Amino acid sequence: MKYSGLILILAAGIMIASPVAASYLNNANEVIAGNLSGIGAKEMAMGGTGMMSIDGSSLFYNPANLTRVPRLEFMLGMSYQKYKTDMETNAPSLGTSYDANDSRANTRISSAIMTIPYPTYRGSLVFAFGVGRTTDFDRISNFYFEEDNAGEITATSEKVRETGGINQWSFGFGVDLSPRVAFGGSISLYHGKHKLNLQSPLYTAGSLVSDYEQFLEYRYLGYGAKIGLGMQLSPRIGIGMAVESPVAFSIDQDGSEVDGSDISYYSTTEYDLKKPFVFSAGAIGRFDYLTLMADIDYTDWSQMSYSKNLAMELLSSDLEDAYREVVRFRIGAEYVIPNIDLALRGGFFNDPPPLQ
Repeated sequence: MKYSGLILILAAGIMIASPVAASYLNNANEVIAGNLSGIGAKEMAMGGTGMMSIDGSSLFYNPANLTRVPRLEFMLGMSYQKYKTDMETNAPSLGTSYDANDSRANTRISSAIMTIPYPTYRGSLVFAFGVGRTTDFDRISNFYFEEDNAGEITATSEKVRETGGINQWSFGFGVDLSPRVAFGGSISLYHGKHKLNLQSPLYTAGSLVSDYEQFLEYRYLGYGAKIGLGMQLSPRIGIGMAVESPVAFSIDQDGSEVDGSDISYYSTTEYDLKKPFVFSAGAIGRFDYLTLMADIDYTDWSQMSYSKNLAMELLSSDLEDAYREVVRFRIGAEYVIPNIDLALRGGFFNDPPPLQ
């Protein structure tokens, strides 16, 4: 018996996550550095290996492989994320322990992509356009501090909630240069928000003396481009390469501080941020019912820089000192069980933190 179209996805991933620090901790920490979200259910199930994909997600990974999409396709992706923090510590100033438990869950459409093959006499020409949530800011964190000043204990807690993300709107194409070589390119517009709320009450001798709260909102607008190359070395082996240009962001930032019911500070500023080049390569091997894929990326995050704002430009040297070169790698496998069209997928990826 044959079950057409039945696919079981087993996503096994191990991630070394980037410790993205918020700007209230250190202005040299840029929240978009190393903050990358994957596109495509199949690709993420295989550890994020997308350089040699043959569906609409190629628009974001390697547009050269759009040439291998044989028909008009529309892809819609959804994601579910849950963040949870549990913290318990002794708090002598409060006469008890300090508990901080919080959680947040999101279900959202994460991508929508349309691929349109254009009729040709020879080879293939395919256009694609779509949007994907490629940067995610949603997270929760809690901190607790105590200090003994000559027998008087001062305590403060910090609860940080961050929300938002950046959507990447892309238009691209893939074209065959020869029966075994394809070229592709894309241009992208980036747009999104990052909202941060910091709550930090201060206690002295067990009594609340200050109820400090900070609000920050960042609005991002940027543009970039990518070119890619795909090559079939044999019917079973293929390789690909891609270069993503530096992404230029214009950022508007609003901030306010509240102590109790009084607004003590309000600010607004504008500046530009340039992300560095990203160099990527990938390979695929097909062996009867087994497919193996591997990707690698190189980014020198120390090349990030600020501009169009003198105060932020002075921090560019801090970025150079705080960040480093990063090599990310991903591997994935798919095994199709004969006769029942059941595909089992799994993967692994390593994402080292960009901070020194």
